[in-house]
This record gives sequence, structure tokens and C-alpha cells, in this order.
Amino acid sequence: MAPLLTDGARVHVRAYASYWPGDVVVLRNNAGFSAHRVIGYLPRRRGIHLVTRGDHSLEADRPRALQDVLGRICGGDCRAEILRIPLTTRLLALLRFTTFIASATLRALRPTSTSGGLPTA
Repeated sequence: MAPLLTDGARVHVRAYASYWPGDVVVLRNNAGFSAHRVIGYLPRRRGIHLVTRGDHSLEADRPRALQDVLGRICGGDCRAEILRIPLTTRLLALLRFTTFIASATLRALRPTSTSGGLPTA
């Protein structure tokens, strides 16, 4: 999330019932914690999952269960753009989510070869 948030920054986090596209949330992961921007939600077999993406990442993160979310950044060592999300940032997050869904749909519709290719005579 640099330059809005530097590695190791101390931030204040507040849990909410839901998060809006554009919100920056802190997630639990194998390496400890990470902060990424919410782009949308996906229904999964085990409930609703949050889709996030770092501002400078080329792809969205894997969908995460809501229990992995500690909360939204609401203060601390961060720039003001994290705390007051402009409408343009929220709209960009929605556009990124639309792109994520379209890519996933195209991957799911792509035919797969089970025979290993066309037979040769």
C-alpha cells in the first residue's frame, strides 16, 4: 500500500459489520498481517469472502474469509487518503472487481482438453 502506508507502520484498526469497495483493511496471513484495498465480495460454499487487491498489484488477492479481516484502518501512521476514501478511489475499486469477475468467468468458460490434443492419422 506504499506510499499511503509503509511496511511496518503502526495503524489503528476498527472492525465493522461490512466493508465498502475502496476501504483499506488489515488481513491476517501466514507472514503476519497485510493491508489491502477492498474491491468486492464473492459468495463461497463457506460463506461470503472478501476480495482485496494492493494498489500497485497487477492482480487481485485470493478471496479471503471475513474472519481473516481484522478491520478497516481508521488511524495511525498512514496518509489521509486511507482514512477519507475519495469517490474516484471507490469507483476504481469497483472497476477492478468487475475486471476480476470477468477474468474468472472467462477462465471458467475456457474449454479444457481431456484427450491431450487432436488425434493424428
